[in-house]
Amino acid sequence: MEFKKNKPKPSKVEEIGNLQKINSIDELSARFEQKLSTKPSEISSEAILSNKRNNMSGQSETEKEEKKNYTVSLSKKVISELEEFLEDFGEFGETKSSFIQNAIIESIEKRKFLMKEKLLNKIKKLESK
Repeated sequence: MEFKKNKPKPSKVEEIGNLQKINSIDELSARFEQKLSTKPSEISSEAILSNKRNNMSGQSETEKEEKKNYTVSLSKKVISELEEFLEDFGEFGETKSSFIQNAIIESIEKRKFLMKEKLLNKIKKLESK
């Protein structure tokens, strides 16, 4: 005799959690659209640097809660160097995942900043002609 497991109905707490996730997604997409509509001349370098500092200092509470596992292929040499570095110089509680995540965030912010500078320089060259 086989018994089938019935999936429990989502509780009110789960429903509220799902609604909160949907609201946070809506807020993030609105901010993203706002950033896309902002002209490069309206963005100050101070705003970029303060945003970069905020991202380097840590993540918001919602980002800490919303993590998902991904499969990423890295060479054995890179992983061993990372492990050695974290053993020697890593902060207390710093993991490979947190190190890689911070490195990705910093890399993205750096590229955005460099791209903005490059575009502003091109705009200046066009305006001077």
